[in-house]
Amino acid sequence: MKLSNLYAADLAAFILSIGCSASGYQLAAVPPAIAGLSLSGYLIAKVPKKDEQKLLDSARIGELETKLNELTNLTSWQQELLESTEAKKVEELAALRSQYEKLLSDIKATHLISLRAKDEELSQLNENHSHKLLEATQALEERITQLESELSSTYQWRENVAKKDAELRKLNEELALAEKSLRLEEKRIRLDIRDERGVTKEALQNAQLEIQAQNVLIQRLQSEITSLKNQNEQLFNELYSEKSPEVEDLIKEIQSALNQHGIATEFLSKANSENVEVIRLKPVSYFEPTKLDLVAKMLPGFLDIPEPKIEAKKGQIQIRIDRRDELDRIKDAPENWLEKLYQDAAKDGKNLAILGARGKGKTELAKNYCGLVISGEPDSEIIYIQPKVDDYASFKILGKTFEPDYVGFEPITSDSGLTIPSAYDGILYLKQLYDERNKANQKAFANGEPSPKFNRVFFLIDELQLLVSREKEFIDADTLKTEKLRASQTFCGKIVRDAVSVGRSLGITALALGQLPNVSVYGWNKNDLYQYITIFMSANIPEAANSYAPTKEEKNRISGELELWRKRASVDGSKDYYCYVRPMDKSGYLALLPAPGKYLAG
Repeated sequence: MKLSNLYAADLAAFILSIGCSASGYQLAAVPPAIAGLSLSGYLIAKVPKKDEQKLLDSARIGELETKLNELTNLTSWQQELLESTEAKKVEELAALRSQYEKLLSDIKATHLISLRAKDEELSQLNENHSHKLLEATQALEERITQLESELSSTYQWRENVAKKDAELRKLNEELALAEKSLRLEEKRIRLDIRDERGVTKEALQNAQLEIQAQNVLIQRLQSEITSLKNQNEQLFNELYSEKSPEVEDLIKEIQSALNQHGIATEFLSKANSENVEVIRLKPVSYFEPTKLDLVAKMLPGFLDIPEPKIEAKKGQIQIRIDRRDELDRIKDAPENWLEKLYQDAAKDGKNLAILGARGKGKTELAKNYCGLVISGEPDSEIIYIQPKVDDYASFKILGKTFEPDYVGFEPITSDSGLTIPSAYDGILYLKQLYDERNKANQKAFANGEPSPKFNRVFFLIDELQLLVSREKEFIDADTLKTEKLRASQTFCGKIVRDAVSVGRSLGITALALGQLPNVSVYGWNKNDLYQYITIFMSANIPEAANSYAPTKEEKNRISGELELWRKRASVDGSKDYYCYVRPMDKSGYLALLPAPGKYLAG
């Protein structure tokens, strides 16, 4: 029983110490002997002896009672403190609640006042918006009314627009014509053309009358020439009849020579013109034509005649005996050969190229040709391109002065402010005109319309080889690239070539002047030159005949005649200025140049 009491007292003391530690109050220290031991070990170690048990129990009980009283007092104090703290908290909470309720009431009152003010402001805004909406509605209704009024006149407005478009197109056409007229007028002013249209027409009419009178005179002279030829032939026949035995001997000798080669003939006729005899015989049997050459070489051996020309023609044998002096055998082209050349060129819009060194009459020949152009086509326009500023030639045709429209390698501005564009600008204008007219032609073709009728624009281009040789200095690289040139082509040469190739149908023709007969200088080939009527001047004739004669026969003929020309020129200085004319579709010939200015007066 004592052991149990002791155990209970120690257990109570241990629990109390633990409980006090847990609640934050240290009532008693745990005996050191308890540290590190379990409860059972501690209890066993603390079991007192029997003789000490009473003293320990009573002392422990007293101690425990004291501690219990202290604990009870402490618990009471804690309870009182807790109750006092809770009462204060309740009072503070009530005060805070009252303060919060008052603050909430004040805020509600303030918000209510603000809300009423906002309501009044909103009401005012609604009233203002209603007023503005009413005004906008009225303005919109007025605008709708206006639009309806404008819409009602839409068809009339469209008709007016269509009329305005038609008027605009007409004005554009008139503007284009006006611009063209202005360009022509500027050109006339710059070239100092003082003639009035009436005076010009009168001069043209007078010139045409003079031409008609000259034609009548030419016809009369031709009739007289024909009559004189007939008289000459009659006199020759009379002379022949007086010397018939000799003539009969000549014919018999020729027939005998033919018989020796197995060619039997009958006499048909004999004629003489300008000391050239032509005998015609009729073969009576088949013969080999090659034998005629043997007869021709045999005849001068036993007859006092030059070697004749014997050939078979239309079933006859023709013997041509030329008794003329060597220099008399040169057959000059007619004096009006340039007129016939122009008439042939104008009919088909053909182009010309004159190639010759300086001082050989190239420029004078070009002037005469321009005179034929103006006389034959008075409505035509001449565009004069001249790269040489220091050596350009102005000239007059029918009293009108023609000066270069495009001069030099760069534009020139005078002291008066007048600017003359460069020769390269003239080449670019040729390209522009060609492109514009070509597009108009293609458009007409696409629309099934006839080709437009273009006025003739004649480009006189001097010193083309100079333009070609320096084009890269004065034409920008971008412009050069536009033509996509091949390695052998030149920009200026290609533009002139293209205009020449297709320009005839577009009313564009050209007269190109150059010094060198070698067409590769211009970036052309041999076939390009065949698109021109080409005139080669004296020193260029041998190379031209050798390189550009269309047939071997013409090459040999021109080369032979050229030697005779040179011999005659050494005797007669007036024959120095001659040329080789090579038409596009006819045999070429040598010709004397017309006198300077022959065709400039009309």
